[in-house]
Amino acid sequence: QRPGCAGHVGARREAAAGLSGRAGRPGPPADHDDRRAGQHQQQADGRGRRDAGRQQAGHDGARTPGPLASPLLRRLLITGCLLNAALAATEVALTGYVREHHALWASGPLLAGVSAGSIVGSLLLGARGPDASGARAGETSRRLPRLLACYALGLAALTAASLYPPLLAVAAPLAGLCLGPSLATLFHLASSASSASGETAGAGGGTEAQGWLNSVMNGGAAAGAAVAGAAA
Repeated sequence: QRPGCAGHVGARREAAAGLSGRAGRPGPPADHDDRRAGQHQQQADGRGRRDAGRQQAGHDGARTPGPLASPLLRRLLITGCLLNAALAATEVALTGYVREHHALWASGPLLAGVSAGSIVGSLLLGARGPDASGARAGETSRRLPRLLACYALGLAALTAASLYPPLLAVAAPLAGLCLGPSLATLFHLASSASSASGETAGAGGGTEAQGWLNSVMNGGAAAGAAVAGAAA
């Protein structure tokens, strides 16, 4: 009986050892599935945020087309381009005229005369006070065509004065008298046109309108100077 009991006891010990060995072996980490689930959730959240951002950007773009949606601003951009083209052409033409008459020294005083007339006109406009009320704002929009017409008449007088050079000293300030008021009125209308309707209103609309106007006027100046230089 002792050998049988010993064998039975040994078998039980081996079985217990096998169970303890299997229990002691390291299994797969318990948090592996949790990490994978977390990664999938982060990816899903990222895709959701990107889709929401694209939808919001499209919605914002449809809601705020920008100041160029204003027909008034587009007309003012064309006006500013032509106005600055005329100014640049006048500067080049005056310089070419005095050089042809061997009096290049007179180019500086003549251009200074145009600038002086522009300053005087701007001071006279400013003395009338700011356009605060709606009635004054409407008057501003009606004033721009009159100022541009007077500026064109001043340039015509400057051209006619070239037939008798001494008259240029008087015609140059008269030519610039309506230049400053025209520019001031133009920029004022461009700023107000950017917020004239609910579609184009928004933060930075006036700044963007001024930026467009400056860019277009610089292009007009370059074109006017090039045409006048080619014709001189």
